[in-house]
Amino acid sequence: MTAEEYRKIVKRLGLRRCDVAWMMGVTVRQTIRWYNGDSPVPRSVELLLKALAHRRVTATWFRRHIKDPVPYSEIGMN
Repeated sequence: MTAEEYRKIVKRLGLRRCDVAWMMGVTVRQTIRWYNGDSPVPRSVELLLKALAHRRVTATWFRRHIKDPVPYSEIGMN
């Protein structure tokens, strides 16, 4: 997945950097690297975003099943 493809799909899904970071277990800074093309987008991220785009998985599913701290987006961080 190219940086351009990454940007388009994230925008289409209405996700913020913090949302992707939380779902993938990475820092927001890493999502910025993918966004800018400074770092290749991992296959796992590509698969997740495509699953979200095709409604195979939802952000709600993550919140229900992943027992991590509250997602950044829910505490006002971008």
